[in-house]
Amino acid sequence: MKAIAVKLILVVISTLFFSFIWLRYPQFFPSLSEDQAIKLVNFFGAKNGEQIADLELYLVMTCSFVFSVALCLAYILRRKLVTSSD
Repeated sequence: MKAIAVKLILVVISTLFFSFIWLRYPQFFPSLSEDQAIKLVNFFGAKNGEQIADLELYLVMTCSFVFSVALCLAYILRRKLVTSSD
């Protein structure tokens, strides 16, 4: 149970870290094309700059969470493969 809690905390911390870096240095990360951004804004019904900033935060947090979970799963899989081959 403790190992699961540690992994969940690791995912949360890495999500916040990747989100901070992505929002602070957006030039190092991929960005949406203008057409995709317009479709996303229209889909969520953002009307002003504040709502668009919220939408940007949601997008970055979601992508960072998916990336963090993928990294955590890759780490777990790697550990299982390395320990099973010994």
